[in-house]
Amino acid sequence: MGDGDNSTADRSKQQVQGEDRSPNSHLKEFEEILRNKFPKLKEIVQDNGISIFSNGGSAAQDMPPLHANDAEVAIIENVIKTERSALFYSMVAGALSFASLRYAPRMIVHRFGSADKIKTMVDGEKLRSQTWRGKLGNVMSFVFETFVGTYIGTQTYQFIHRQRVEEGEENIYQQLAQIPLVEGESIVSDTLCADWLSAHKNVPQSVWDSSSDDDDSSAFQIRKAIDTFAQNCIRRNEINKK
Repeated sequence: MGDGDNSTADRSKQQVQGEDRSPNSHLKEFEEILRNKFPKLKEIVQDNGISIFSNGGSAAQDMPPLHANDAEVAIIENVIKTERSALFYSMVAGALSFASLRYAPRMIVHRFGSADKIKTMVDGEKLRSQTWRGKLGNVMSFVFETFVGTYIGTQTYQFIHRQRVEEGEENIYQQLAQIPLVEGESIVSDTLCADWLSAHKNVPQSVWDSSSDDDDSSAFQIRKAIDTFAQNCIRRNEINKK
């Protein structure tokens, strides 16, 4: 048996083994690629004046700038802008929810309650702070309020992205997956495609076709984008060979 047959057999064995894994377990391989390539991707973002938290960035001064073409810069900027907006509103919603649970009852009593009610509330708080049960209750209340605030913030974040998709926008994962199709050179594609395709070929096609999750779920959309990015890398390679 030749080397080519051995290679084919190894790939087939890996794919058969992959069938037994859950679809989302395959994401770890691509997370590792992004983790290893993160310094280069961060450099690309900085050298092209893209900042996550403000308009404009600072390029690294000790290395030649990595100039991406305008099309991939536009995609990255749009994704970061979308994420920045969603994160801002989700944090505001979470903070308001936390503050409402923690401080609103006290404010209402102080604003509308009688002097006796205010005194009763203040005395009760002091008493609770002096016993272990009261202290435990305060801790549990804080944990509950934090949980609710986090939950509201997360739901707000997901709602914003769902609304954008319903309005006809591609989700951020699919936007990033289109980068290999930009015309001309693509630094992001050159950085990721080789390793991406190497990992992608070892994953059974059933993983990418699987829709066992809700089609709107984050995990399904990420898997779909990973596959789309790989397919677009293949198309880019084919075009470059012509």
